[in-house]
Amino acid sequence: TSAGIIVNGSVDVVPVDVAPQGIYYARAKSSLSITETATGLTIGEVNEDARGGHITYAEAERRAVKKLSALMSEAIVHYFEGPVRKKAP
Repeated sequence: TSAGIIVNGSVDVVPVDVAPQGIYYARAKSSLSITETATGLTIGEVNEDARGGHITYAEAERRAVKKLSALMSEAIVHYFEGPVRKKAP
């Protein structure tokens, strides 16, 4: 069997220089394209970014990527299934 779509993407993490001394921030940016294999056409794109902060840069990066992961997951589900609706309590 072969896939009907191909998903290609990248994530970049860069420092953000707006923090007071002793606090580090990182911004994670993602770009994702969805291509239909039969036609080669790009049928969708998802671009998101998120920021995380902490007293160490490594933890700030981890937090930014974690936030970005949640945003990307939601955006991909939204793309394929429509808006995600939470059940009423």
